[in-house]
Amino acid sequence: MKKILLILSAVFLLCTMTAFSDYPQEGALDLLSELKIMQGDPDGNMRLEDPVTRAEFTKVAVASSDFRNYVATNLSISPFPDVTYRHWAAPYVRVGVSNGLLSGYPDATFKPDEQVLFEEAVTIMLRTLGYTNDDFGSSWPYGQIGMANNLDMTDGIECEAGQTMNRGQVAQLIYNTLSVKKKGQNNQLVSSFDVQITEDVTLIADSNDDSSIATDEVFTSAGTYKTDKPIDRSLLGLKGDVAIKNNNKLIAFMPSSGDNSADDYVVYSTLGNKVMAYHNNSLTQIDIEDSTTVYKGKSQTTFANLKNSLEMGDVLRVKKIGTNVDYITWQNGKLNGPVTISAAGWGNNWNITDNTSVMRNGVSSSYSALQNLDVAYYLEDLDLILAYSDKVTGVYEKALPNSDAPTSITISGKEYSIEGGSAFKKLSSGGTFVLGDTITALLGKDGQIADVVSSASSVGEEVVGYVLESGRKTYQSGTTNTYTGYYLKLVLPNGETAEYTTSTDYSSTKNKVVKITFSNGSAKATIIDNSGNKVSGTFDWASRKIGNYRISPNVMILDIGTIDTYENSVYAKVYPQRLDNVKLSGDRILYHALDGNGEISKLILDDVTGDGFSYGLMIKATNDTASLTGSYEYIANGQIYSISTRNSIYNVSAGSGIKIGGNTSNPDSIGKMEQISEKITSISSSSITTTIRTYPISGNVTVYKKSSVYTKEYTQIPLSDILDNDDMSITAYYDKLPTSGGQIRVIVAY
Repeated sequence: MKKILLILSAVFLLCTMTAFSDYPQEGALDLLSELKIMQGDPDGNMRLEDPVTRAEFTKVAVASSDFRNYVATNLSISPFPDVTYRHWAAPYVRVGVSNGLLSGYPDATFKPDEQVLFEEAVTIMLRTLGYTNDDFGSSWPYGQIGMANNLDMTDGIECEAGQTMNRGQVAQLIYNTLSVKKKGQNNQLVSSFDVQITEDVTLIADSNDDSSIATDEVFTSAGTYKTDKPIDRSLLGLKGDVAIKNNNKLIAFMPSSGDNSADDYVVYSTLGNKVMAYHNNSLTQIDIEDSTTVYKGKSQTTFANLKNSLEMGDVLRVKKIGTNVDYITWQNGKLNGPVTISAAGWGNNWNITDNTSVMRNGVSSSYSALQNLDVAYYLEDLDLILAYSDKVTGVYEKALPNSDAPTSITISGKEYSIEGGSAFKKLSSGGTFVLGDTITALLGKDGQIADVVSSASSVGEEVVGYVLESGRKTYQSGTTNTYTGYYLKLVLPNGETAEYTTSTDYSSTKNKVVKITFSNGSAKATIIDNSGNKVSGTFDWASRKIGNYRISPNVMILDIGTIDTYENSVYAKVYPQRLDNVKLSGDRILYHALDGNGEISKLILDDVTGDGFSYGLMIKATNDTASLTGSYEYIANGQIYSISTRNSIYNVSAGSGIKIGGNTSNPDSIGKMEQISEKITSISSSSITTTIRTYPISGNVTVYKKSSVYTKEYTQIPLSDILDNDDMSITAYYDKLPTSGGQIRVIVAY
């Protein structure tokens, strides 16, 4: 007998330990608390791991039954010798026994302090539904347990006969039983509380999403219901069971099993059916069919009808079945900003913490990486900061529609819309800036002006760029006055252009890399001397290194094509991946800058990639070396051009691939490209492989088809037409070897 008791004790303990994970949903606990069946301690703790005694279970069972209002608190009769009228549970035990819900032991005791067994609890709850011993059969306790299983009363409970129950398991059993119909009736047990549990209801919106919804209401797929407190917005978009009291008040929501979460995406931009959005702190793409059901506020429609209304910061809560989108709930996002980062404490009003995520210029970053004069926004729904560092410097030339209430301004010939209140105050009449001032506009998420500072010198960084233009220009000063002054226009390493007023003519600096300083409001340009440059080596993007120098993950790179003052400017903004595995000699690096971490943050290169040039195919070429005249016909970007030269000739022949400098129709230079001479073994959408090496294909490659090797008629076709096509003979032209930054620029197929 001692051994049997020891084994039973171990079984009881094992059940209690493994049952800790069998917790009911929070919504089910809310319902039990609302109906005063099970409530937590004064601190609100439900103590789900605590064991449950027979006396405690009796109170819970009676409170969930039709007899709950029969409990008399001033009872003077003892229902059992071990449950005297002074016992706290006596009123509940008496109601339970007298109404056939429970009974004592053959020795006339009740044993109120013993832990309730699974089969005891199940039998009592079956009796609250109106079942009796006649319904169970004689096979105790398996008849009772089998019936409870068939009625779904034991769903989510991992217990067997002989095992005790904790509060979490009891709560799940009570909730399950409330949803079961009473014996011989169509009403659920919970209906005696004037409550109905309805399945498969989606919570859609609250007053934050639709002003027509009252602050004490929630809109669902089953209608609009009152609530005692604001709905937990993390539940919006979920489908599950709702408990409705008096047909108009939602008192609990229980998400469907396996459906207790949704994927939240915060919109960044849209392109057709593709939505770029932040999810788990990274920018990702969602493909949404036009027919997908979308709930927005009280409206149910399709994605096709609403996709053009999406705005940055909106939250799409996406519910999926497998990998397919089932439906979407659309909530207006809480986007704060813009704010200019200018001093410590700039984000105090946003309750930013060390755990706040940061995306800077579309790349995952950190709070410490934010820089002075970045423009910041805060998405409350994701606890996410979006920061942008784009700036444009130039002369404030015009305010539209007028200076009193400008909605946009013109900076050095280009119009920008105004977004931020700070920018409006500074640019309007009586503000900080007037027409003719050189300003630096800080651009926000949509490329609009969020704020303005006096000049690039305010940025606190060295300003270096490639000069595009210089000379004299007429500016407006005030409403009607004009003046003529010198100016300088350059492109910065980030690809943005900047224009400055100067007191000197800097025409001699065109196509040179210069450093800008300021004196009395005017810019001064000094040509950069790179003779002492010590940076060189293979550009290794995987390890973020050039030789012995580290590369910043936010590095900005500009590649220029000519430094000849008399030629048209040639340049291209380059992403670091483009330079991967390219060998950079020191003379090809015209300028580099290091950030506070000692990492290369800016690079200006001398014709490394060739991406600023145009490329084509020479159709006819006639050179007269005696008179230095030439006649040429060539095709570039699918268009045919004809030119003649005097006092110069180009060293090219018909059929050559060519590199074109300056204006395509009136070039400064035409050079011959190299043709792949070795055997081509394979072609993909990104490269051509030969018996010797692999050549990357330019993203702007042009492919021409001709009917035979002899014809000079070319038709431009997409690259995909030559892939896996064994019927075509391929000739490919490249500007430089891949290790020097070259790519395949032109392909001819016949």
